[in-house]
Amino acid sequence: MTADSNGINWRKGMLSTLKQHLAGRLFVQRLVFYMLVLGSVSPPVQAERPLPVLYIAQSSEALVTSPRDDHAAVQFKVLPVEKRSPAIRIEAPARVPAVIPPDAITPFLSYPLLMDEVDPAAVGRVISGLEGDVLLGQFSGFYAQNLPISATGLYTIFRPDRPLMHPVSKEELGVTAQYLGTARLDEPGDVARLTIVSSVEEVSPGDRLISSEEVIGLPYLYPKVPRVAVDAHVVSTFGAISGVGRFSVVVISAGSQDGLTPGDILMVLQPDRTLLLTRDIVRPAVSADRCTLPTVAMSTIHTRLLGCAERLPGKRRLASGEAELISLPEGRSGELLVFRVFDRVSYALVRDVERAIQPSDRVVNPGS
Repeated sequence: MTADSNGINWRKGMLSTLKQHLAGRLFVQRLVFYMLVLGSVSPPVQAERPLPVLYIAQSSEALVTSPRDDHAAVQFKVLPVEKRSPAIRIEAPARVPAVIPPDAITPFLSYPLLMDEVDPAAVGRVISGLEGDVLLGQFSGFYAQNLPISATGLYTIFRPDRPLMHPVSKEELGVTAQYLGTARLDEPGDVARLTIVSSVEEVSPGDRLISSEEVIGLPYLYPKVPRVAVDAHVVSTFGAISGVGRFSVVVISAGSQDGLTPGDILMVLQPDRTLLLTRDIVRPAVSADRCTLPTVAMSTIHTRLLGCAERLPGKRRLASGEAELISLPEGRSGELLVFRVFDRVSYALVRDVERAIQPSDRVVNPGS
């Protein structure tokens, strides 16, 4: 073998050794890389319950099948999928729930409303003012007897008010208790001394006192349609001559015995009325100047609603057409929310009104 051939063989051996060395380095580098990658990835955490499988069908519906578990029952549910695209969309605003002002019904929750609520054995009596005066107001001192025990040291002052009469049957449904104010006990005894700390009406001898408990919070009222058919009447608007409006309180002639519960929504109807229509002939006065032609007589028509006890026109006027009676149907007056219920009557808040609500107005189920 010549020197050249020896050199060629040596070079071939070096190249072979170099290739093997490079291949080994690449293998080691790859092995280290795989180890680093696999070592940095933590093994998946096995969920307590297999996750459901989600499929998207061609009909744009999502099908959720049961988990891939041999022991789980096969279930599926079709979920609607809506495809949205940029566009102008008009949505109706959400209806804001009616808000009840707390001061509209709070006085009717903390004080007695009917004499039926008052225990006669736990009632005190106002005797007189400290100087013998008979008209007492806020900050006035007075004497009282037979005071019941009060944990708060406060007493509610009230007096029996007018009876609640059914407008149709004239039956007495109860007697209201008129709230007058609150008094603070200063000196206990058989004849106790008190001071009026707040008042809404003048206090007089003979008015009653009961122990005043903590103020009752507003109840949770869930407006709903009554479960029973209601046919009642408004029996009191607390002396309002021209009727009451929104957020006023009225008393109706239905209670727990009739199936009412707090939160019931009721509709108020004005009763059917009679319209009196009259026709009058207006004749002009004859002019003093006989050359001037008199003006032609004219017929005028007048209308008005008849009162309950008003006298009706005579048969002659009705037969001649000078007068005519027209019956008007019932009309919607407003909406009530019942918030306190007794056996035979209930207190309700006027939520909505189209006409001033009057005593004797009918109270029925919504939509009747």
